[in-house]
Amino acid sequence: MSNTINETGQRKLDQLFVKAIQQCQADKLVEAISKGVDPNIEVYHGQAALHVVSEGDNMSLFNILIKHPNINIEIRNFEGFTPLMVATINSRRDMVLGLLRKGADPNAASALGNRALHFACRLSHMGIVFDLITNGGQVNGLSNCFDVTPLAIAAIDSPSMIITRYLLRKGAVLSGSKQFPLLLECALACNNERRLATLRILIDYGMDINQVHPMEKRNCLHYAAISGYTPLAEYLLSEGADLDAIDATGRTPLEIARDHQNSDVVWALKHWRRRKKINFADQKAIIEVLSSSIENMKGTTSKTKN
Repeated sequence: MSNTINETGQRKLDQLFVKAIQQCQADKLVEAISKGVDPNIEVYHGQAALHVVSEGDNMSLFNILIKHPNINIEIRNFEGFTPLMVATINSRRDMVLGLLRKGADPNAASALGNRALHFACRLSHMGIVFDLITNGGQVNGLSNCFDVTPLAIAAIDSPSMIITRYLLRKGAVLSGSKQFPLLLECALACNNERRLATLRILIDYGMDINQVHPMEKRNCLHYAAISGYTPLAEYLLSEGADLDAIDATGRTPLEIARDHQNSDVVWALKHWRRRKKINFADQKAIIEVLSSSIENMKGTTSKTKN
């Protein structure tokens, strides 16, 4: 009989705790905790109290929970997310910092292999990216189950020049997925000035502009010909991209552009080839003039001696 009473009393306390979380009642939360409720119990569809609070805006509840000596800051919800991941996804930098100070692991992985840094890069939240890395977040070796790194997200999925540059400064490896090299995927996705600026950062940090896809044998210029983004093609040409590179199908970037009916890129590639020929002809003419001048000088000198 006493066990039944105890169980009933515990259920009521648990209900008080859950209600306090759901209705954001700090006084009721303190009451429930003071009476011995486990702060890690499930409160809503596979989520603990710290998950629920980390996606909201009530710092009072957050601070009460985070100070509890038995709080599990690495507890997982039904998606395998930690409270740190939840706070990051909801752009709660104050809670991210609170969890990191409490010792939350910035490199913990979700069920799909995502870390908090993946989420911060996807949201283009530079502040949280800084906090995570400053508190031990790794910039390399963090591919998720889709083989996507934080750098790939910052450069391609959610292009951010400042985050891309910061990750590279912190030593992020200049590589993409095993299937698609980072620079080439960035070139394929490039369709506006912001993406082009991000691609230029990768090249400034040493990526080879003429690297080729391991299977398709295409370089960046091939992918510019596919996408049809003329400013990208013009930039790549100015930086020395190989206009005559042959892909696995035996086609050059110019032929790819024609096949995809990207007339502006076709014109840009043709114009660049024409300029190269003119420049070569000019150089040849200059050399001939110089050679002739040198011969004339030699002839004049020999006559003077005689």
